[in-house]
Amino acid sequence: MLSKKQEKWLREGRGEGELADYKPWIRVSDISSSGRSHRVFGHKTKRTHHLLSDLELATFLFLEWSHTVLDIREQFPLKYDDTLTIAEEKQVKHPSVRGDIHIMTSDFYVVSSNKNYSQFALQAKYSKDLDDIRTIEKLEIERHYWQSKGIPWQIITEKDIPKTIQNNIAWLYPESNSEITLNIDLLQPDWTLH
Repeated sequence: MLSKKQEKWLREGRGEGELADYKPWIRVSDISSSGRSHRVFGHKTKRTHHLLSDLELATFLFLEWSHTVLDIREQFPLKYDDTLTIAEEKQVKHPSVRGDIHIMTSDFYVVSSNKNYSQFALQAKYSKDLDDIRTIEKLEIERHYWQSKGIPWQIITEKDIPKTIQNNIAWLYPESNSEITLNIDLLQPDWTLH
C-alpha cells in the first residue's frame, strides 16, 4: 500500500512529462537531506532541477554540458508493481516507510541523440555507500528494473567525477540548499559518458 503522500504525488503527475513539463518525483523541499541539496535551472529542459547531493549536481552538470543529451529527468520514479515483483523474485525486502511501499527512483533518466544510448538511467552513489548490503539490494532491484526495460543503467560515484568539476561545484555552490541559475559556460569538462 502506498502512503497518502505518494498517492497525492501520483495524482499531481509527478514523474511524468518531459523537458520543461517534467515533474520530478522528489523535490528538494520534500525531504530533509543529510547532505547538500540544490535547485538548478537546466538550459536544455528550461526548468529547475531538484538535486539531492553534490554528486547528483556534478552528474547533472556533466549531462547538461553533453551535446548528445536532449532531456534530463531527475528523481525518476520506477513503476512499483515492477519493483515489487523484482524484489520478490530476488527475495529481498522492497523499500518501505513505516509499512507503506516506497516508490523507488533513479537519480536520472536521460534521453540522448546517441544512437547507441538513446535512453539511459544513472544512479549517483558515494563509493562508501556501496559497502552497505541494504544499499546493494536496492541497487540490484533498480538494475533489474532497467534491464527488464532494455535501458542501460549505470552507477556513478565521486570517483567518476573529474576533480575540476568537483572544485567548480565547491566554488559555485558554497551554501547548502542553493538555488542558482548556472552559466554552464563556466564549466568545461573533458570527460564523456561511456
